Amino acid sequence: MSLDALFRPRTVAVFGATPRPGTIGHQVVRNLVESGFTGQVIPVNPRGEAVCGLPAVTSLEAVPGGADLASIAVRAERVPEVLRQCGSAGVRAAIVHSAGFAEAGPPGAVLQDQCLEIARERGIRLLGPNAQGVQNGDPAVRLYATFTFTPLRPGPVSIVAQSGGVAELLNLHLRRAGVGTRLYASPGNAADIDIADLLDEASMDPGTGVVLLHLEGAADPARLLGALVRCREAGQEVLVLAGGRHEAGREAVASHTGALAASGGLLEALLVRAGARQVQGAREAVDRAVGLSLGPRATGRRVAVVCNAGGTGILALEAALDAGLSPACLEDQTRKHLREGQSPLASIGTIVDLTATAEPPQVASALGGVLSDPGVDAVLLSLVTPFYLDEVALCGSVVEAARGSRKPLVVHLIANPRRPDGERVLREGGVPTYPFPEEAATALSALVAAGDPKGQSLGTDRPTAIGPRPAPGSQEGRWLSLEEAFDLLEAQGVPCLARQGIRNPRDLALPPFPPPWVLKADLPEGAHKARQGAVVRGIASFEDLAREAARLQGRFPGRPLLVQPEVAIGIELALGLLREPTGLWLAMAGPGGPAIEERRGVRFRLCPLSLDEAREALGMGGSGADPLPGVPLEVREALAGAWMTLSRLPSLVPSLRELDLNPLVWTPSGLAAVDVRVRVLPPPGTDAPGP
Repeated sequence: MSLDALFRPRTVAVFGATPRPGTIGHQVVRNLVESGFTGQVIPVNPRGEAVCGLPAVTSLEAVPGGADLASIAVRAERVPEVLRQCGSAGVRAAIVHSAGFAEAGPPGAVLQDQCLEIARERGIRLLGPNAQGVQNGDPAVRLYATFTFTPLRPGPVSIVAQSGGVAELLNLHLRRAGVGTRLYASPGNAADIDIADLLDEASMDPGTGVVLLHLEGAADPARLLGALVRCREAGQEVLVLAGGRHEAGREAVASHTGALAASGGLLEALLVRAGARQVQGAREAVDRAVGLSLGPRATGRRVAVVCNAGGTGILALEAALDAGLSPACLEDQTRKHLREGQSPLASIGTIVDLTATAEPPQVASALGGVLSDPGVDAVLLSLVTPFYLDEVALCGSVVEAARGSRKPLVVHLIANPRRPDGERVLREGGVPTYPFPEEAATALSALVAAGDPKGQSLGTDRPTAIGPRPAPGSQEGRWLSLEEAFDLLEAQGVPCLARQGIRNPRDLALPPFPPPWVLKADLPEGAHKARQGAVVRGIASFEDLAREAARLQGRFPGRPLLVQPEVAIGIELALGLLREPTGLWLAMAGPGGPAIEERRGVRFRLCPLSLDEAREALGMGGSGADPLPGVPLEVREALAGAWMTLSRLPSLVPSLRELDLNPLVWTPSGLAAVDVRVRVLPPPGTDAPGP
């Protein structure tokens, strides 16, 4: 159902509107009036008191034509009554600002369900309860149906946030940076309209170029994935600020919203598949959004750093390198142009230092030359506005240089706070401007990522449907034996170490591979066999093998044993598969051994994944942090192939529930799985577990 009535209403009725400042109803009316809302605002209160100079009514049913949108700020217990009135008056969407619903406990949850039932019966789309509201910066609408304080400024960034506080934080600092917003929404408890619905609305909005998404939970990851993909397919850049990235954060999220916090692995996999980018904090979210809103996209990572103060130029260069950019190498013709037009004191090297005496024409000439260099993809300018120069003219020269180029130019500005005109000139001229070099470099890296065709890819193996969820109880399944698990892997083309099963030590046969050997008891349901004393290494003779087999059987009665050749373990790697409660399958890859528990370098992707996706995630794409430092390229290539193969296993083995392959080791023959744990469900309609 369309959300036009929510974001593009012709008439807004505000229930709970009073002439008293300091109330939500009053603030909503005031915001609608001061924002220049192009439709009609109808305050509704029991006494019919005028609000902000607008005549009020005691009931919306008395208004011919009713209203498209209702903003409801009354006590929680009165909301059902108001919704019934809205239904009678033809309201098509309602924002319930009131608190005291599901977030407040079981009685509130019952009241919330009642409100949702009323809304559905009467064809009303419901935002909330406990919702901050919506805004629409489209000049033809200018809707400000929230009770926040940042003045409406039209722009290309849409904000969708589960937390109203986070939404306002992002909105405030975008405005301070000179960037306005398009659509803005915080759905509160999201009883009806949820994050996926709001993202879908943003994806259909031609005025949205960047989406800032704040996410605390993912109750339906499949719908969220679909909405994110539609935003990206519409050409929008999606930046995701996630709450609950750490364990303590996830606990706080659960207590804050009652939502299921998205696990770090699931969120990572969803965003990569959708082509969205996760940001680490509100500051980075704003910095990247500003850069994407104002600057053209870069076609490569080569950045030239220009400055008029050497020390800050060095900081800017280091920040650019930390952000994953690389220093540009200027052509001889560009260097010649710079030397001819600049002071003899200027330094033309890895950093182009024009010195603090460079006047506006010299700055413009230098920037024009550097931006025209074929070996430069983007420019980071670290600019001081000296007291003896005209800062307006100096910053105006930067605006002119940026306007004449199709390459991004981002400025780290050090300006005199007593003379803010220079910063104003840059912002009004559409040049992304930041107070710190690190922020400027972050914004520039966003422009580089957005312009990278590989970064635009959404993958060709996106799942189109989600399988049924497993039933509880007996459907939890069983762990396969080691021999069964290895057989399953080998049947799918995953390389495994040679092995020989031992059912009874009295029937022990000489292994078909030479010593030394490793003997292990089969404890598939428990990890860390070595910690449980279930592994014996360095067995050099058949007699020792027989003795250790008898000892292990005595310690772990009834457990089968497995003997394998001992291999030198230098590089330990790991792969895994896990079915989320939602039905989505995650494939994991990363370092093996103890490092897997600390999640250092561990990557998660949705199943199935392509070879290119696997290579990119394992650091073979040449950008981002390296998850496997010191691991040779040939080992990564083998791991990527095995990961891709393994990611197809859920569709080939419907009974699969969980798989943990740790460690994989690199041998003279290539990659090989040393240990594996596999859990499966019983076949449908049976009690017998099996693959």
